[in-house]
Amino acid sequence: QETDETENEAATSQVKKEDEIFDIALRGCPDANELARKFPEEELSATLSEPKNLGVALDLVGVYLKNYEIDKADLVITRIVPLCRKKGGTWLVKGLDKMSAVRMKQFRAYDSLVCLKEIEEIVPFSPEEGWEFHDILYRNLAWCYSALDEPERCLMYTRKSVEVKRGAGIPASWFDIWDLSKGHARLGQKTEQVEEMKVAYELCEKAGEIHRTAEPSDRIMLAKILSNVGEISMGIGDHYRLLQEDESAREWYQKAEAPSVEAYQLHGTALGPMKPLTGWAAGTVAHCMVRLERWPEACDYLTQAFKVECTKDSTTPGSVIELLDRVLGVHSQLADRQGMAVFAEDMEGCIRSFRDRGWESRERDVFALLLYKVATAFVVADDGTGKMLPRALSMLKDAETDLKIYIGFTQGIGAHHCKQCGKLYENREELNAHITRRHSGKTPDSGEAGKERIDID
Repeated sequence: QETDETENEAATSQVKKEDEIFDIALRGCPDANELARKFPEEELSATLSEPKNLGVALDLVGVYLKNYEIDKADLVITRIVPLCRKKGGTWLVKGLDKMSAVRMKQFRAYDSLVCLKEIEEIVPFSPEEGWEFHDILYRNLAWCYSALDEPERCLMYTRKSVEVKRGAGIPASWFDIWDLSKGHARLGQKTEQVEEMKVAYELCEKAGEIHRTAEPSDRIMLAKILSNVGEISMGIGDHYRLLQEDESAREWYQKAEAPSVEAYQLHGTALGPMKPLTGWAAGTVAHCMVRLERWPEACDYLTQAFKVECTKDSTTPGSVIELLDRVLGVHSQLADRQGMAVFAEDMEGCIRSFRDRGWESRERDVFALLLYKVATAFVVADDGTGKMLPRALSMLKDAETDLKIYIGFTQGIGAHHCKQCGKLYENREELNAHITRRHSGKTPDSGEAGKERIDID
């Protein structure tokens, strides 16, 4: 009896120990480093491979995605997919599905597609045996092809989704109609067929009407559909504007306003003003206001969109550049370039965030362009006192350094880097100054101390 109790206590203690290890591993704090030192990689992988722990890890990825913590989701899924691959079968399918979702959130559509195509190859049952699974898989494949701007394949998989349901006696849903509308919209835009886009507009409106009745509590999905209605309408308006048919163009721009504004309001009410979807919706309304030449309203919506873009962790330098150009353009239309000063802290915080996440070394040319754009914003925001100019000059110097390093790499010259901390410098003199100041234990004289350029990375 005592032996049985001792064995039970030991087993319970082991399970508790494994759960504690797993909790620490996913916490994303310094304790994880301590864990790595205490437990060999093989032991840690064995613990994470326990079905309970692996299941929790996959669930955690979903939680991170829903809360827009993309970097954390990436860390977890990158760690556990190799473990799912070792187990194979359903575990691999689940792991690849989560990785696909993370890659889409990171705007890495091709990587997401690779995951989904592997799932399509290894799924152990036919559409007739599990239509729900294949329905979702085909939808996700359609989204990937849409993101990769391949509308023909996007429509192909959207139709496969409809067909697999039809084979099971299930009619097309509002979701299917919505997906079809997006495929037709992009195909019409790419081939310059306005009638194709009008088909898309009618389908998208129909999807929204059905959704209001079928799922009245799902306000976020309704907001996404309405946002697409507005975008398609603006696309049709742009077609007529290029043909210099201004009355027709304005008619379609006006049609875009109501659904775009409602989408923004729904996102803001359900999620809050600083969530990525709310920022995206604000940017869409701003597009509409610019086309209608309602500049003050465009400025208000762009202000919110830009502040959200600067703070979300899934943004890219290219996305910030695009929005910054739009903000500058609207302030120029309002003859209020000094109003750009309100974005100073947002822009500097965004630059710091990009550096912390390695964007400066990943895309030096694009990052240099962003620095130049920010410097321009600082210059035009100056009120004549010169207070903004030192900020602009600092950005321009950093942009110059990044461009020199980038050009050096492209020409095979390379850049000088510190072997102790990895920081990069455009020439040997700056590297030596850095080593003297940071790593020699000596203090350079005042004449040399001011010569070192700001550390990169």
